[in-house]
Amino acid sequence: MKKSIFSIATCGVIALGFTSCDNSSKEAKNTPHYSIDMAISNTSMDSAYIYSLGTDGWDLIDSTKGDSGKFHFEGEINGADFLMVGDKSKSYGVRFLADNSPISITGNFEEPGKEVITGSLVNDAHTAIKDSLSVFETQMQSVIDRYNEAEAQDDTAAMAELEVEYYASSELKDKWLIQWIKENPTSYVALFYVVNPLMYSLETAELRGLFDNFSKDLAGSGMYKMIENKLTVLEASAVGKPAPDFTMNDTTGAPQTLSSHFGTYLLIDFWASWCGPCRADNPEMVAIFHKYHDKGYNVLGVSLDQKEDRWLKAIADDELEWAHVSDLQGWSNAAAKLYGVSSIPHTVLIDPNGVIIARGLRTKALDEKLASIFATEVQ
Repeated sequence: MKKSIFSIATCGVIALGFTSCDNSSKEAKNTPHYSIDMAISNTSMDSAYIYSLGTDGWDLIDSTKGDSGKFHFEGEINGADFLMVGDKSKSYGVRFLADNSPISITGNFEEPGKEVITGSLVNDAHTAIKDSLSVFETQMQSVIDRYNEAEAQDDTAAMAELEVEYYASSELKDKWLIQWIKENPTSYVALFYVVNPLMYSLETAELRGLFDNFSKDLAGSGMYKMIENKLTVLEASAVGKPAPDFTMNDTTGAPQTLSSHFGTYLLIDFWASWCGPCRADNPEMVAIFHKYHDKGYNVLGVSLDQKEDRWLKAIADDELEWAHVSDLQGWSNAAAKLYGVSSIPHTVLIDPNGVIIARGLRTKALDEKLASIFATEVQ
C-alpha cells in the first residue's frame, strides 16, 4: 500500500487553531479581570459558552444569554490561558489566548476561523511567532503540493524525495520553535506551543526539560497544569518502568488484564478502525506477528473505537489474529489515558517481566527491535 506524507503521520487527539489578531510584540499583565464582547453575524445563536483547555479537553467555565450572535462575558484568568467561545455542542467555536484584558471578537458564523480578536495582549504577542513559523509552513505546504502532483503521476521516486524534504522542513521548524521556547521561559505563548503541538511529539525527557525551564509564575495557567499532568502520566509509563496494569473487556465482553499476558515480549498496540495510518500499518504488523510469534512475541490491541461493530469489522478485515480489548470510549479510553497516548498508532513494548523497553515503534523500527532481541537471546 502506498503511504503518503499524510498516511505515515498519526491520528491526533486535538488540533488547536488560532483566529487572526492585531500585531503586538509584548505580553503584559493588564486589568485584574477579562471582559469579552463577541459579535458574530449571520447566526441566530442566543446562548454562548466559554471553555478553557483542561487536561481532558475543553472545560466549561461560563455561559451567557445573548441576541443574534452578540454576547458579553466577564471573569478572571490566572495569568493567561487558552479559551474557546462558541455554542454548547462546540461545533462552532472561536479559540484564542486570553489574559485579563478587554477582548473583542467579531466575525461571520458562515466563515469560521476568520474571526478577528483584539484587546488580548497575549494573543497579540502570538502574531509575531506565527509570522516566523509561517516561513516554515509555507515551505512545507509547497512540498505537499508537489508531493500531490507526483502522486497523481505515480512518480514514486519524486514522492520519496519529497517525503524526506517535508520531514527535514518539519524538523527545522521544531528546532527553531524549541529554541525560541527555551529563550522565553516567562511567555504564555511559549507555554501554548509546548501544549500544541510539541507535547504530543517530543520525547518525555525533552518535554521535561522544556517544562522545568518555565518560570513558576506561569504555574496558575491551565496550560502549565496540562503539561505537568501529561509528564506525570508519561514518566509513570516511561521506558524502564513497570508497565501500568489495566483491565478491559475483549471482543466477547470478557475482562482481560494486561499483566495476564506477561511472560513474552508483549506489544500494546493502540489503534482504531477509523485511523488511516493504523490501518495502513496493519499488513506489516500482521507480518511481524507471524515472524516472531513462535519465538515469544505477542500483541494486545487496544482500540480507541466507539462503535463496536466497526471495531470488530476492522479486526476481521485486517486479519488481526492477536487479542483485542476496548472500552469503546474513543480518546477517553482508560488505557490510552493511563499511558499518555495522544496520537495513534502508538505502541508500547514490554519485556517478559512486565517492564517497558520501548515506546512509539512503528513497523520498521519494531521489526528491527524484535530482530535484535531474539538474535541476542539465541546467542
